[in-house]
This record gives sequence, structure tokens and C-alpha cells, in this order.
Amino acid sequence: NDLLREMLVNEDSENSTLFTLQEKKELLFQIFRLFVIGGCLCQCDDKITRYLEVTKKLYKEILTVFKNATTEEPEIAGKSFLIKSVPGLELFSGSSNNDASVENMFIMIIDSNKKYITIIKK
Repeated sequence: NDLLREMLVNEDSENSTLFTLQEKKELLFQIFRLFVIGGCLCQCDDKITRYLEVTKKLYKEILTVFKNATTEEPEIAGKSFLIKSVPGLELFSGSSNNDASVENMFIMIIDSNKKYITIIKK
């Protein structure tokens, strides 16, 4: 039984309420979800700590944090988007844009400070 993967894939899972809807929208959660669900070459791991470690490393690597000059509070540069479909485009071979599969999505992060776009896809 892989309750973690089942919780992340199945919205009706008895464990799906462990995370709030707001938490599930966070970039950190979506990166974690991509690693746990994996893709065609996924090597599942029984230890959640490995998923947490690699998620944390990637999260720190792709985000730019800076101190706001006015508030002196740390802020994250850029915006992240979870892309599941684009009208008129076939983003995922062999599927329609109506395919709601958890496999058919990617994350795009736009960092306007560095002028970078990062795409994370399995």
C-alpha cells in the first residue's frame, strides 16, 4: 500500500484532507507531488524523507529570494503557474486538453528579476 501516492492522485482518498486546498495550491506542494507521482521512469521510494529533501533542494534552487527595500521583509521574485492545458494546443502527446490526468501537467516559473523561465515537467 502506497498511501502517499494514493493521497496525491486520488481526491477521494481518506487521507486527501491532510493538506488544505490552499496548501495544495502552493508551489512547494506541487513540486513534491511531481516527485512522488513520478513519470514513466519513476523509481518509487518507501522513505518520504528522500522526497522531502529533493523537493526542498529544487525549491531553493529555482526561486529568487530578495529583501524588499521598503518593508525589509524577504520576498520571492517571480510567479509560478500550474499548466494543465492551453486551448488550441496539444501539450501532451496522445491526450486531449480535456484529459485531467495528474500526469498531464507542468509547472512554469517566471522570474522577472533574473529574466528566467523555468519549466518543471516529469
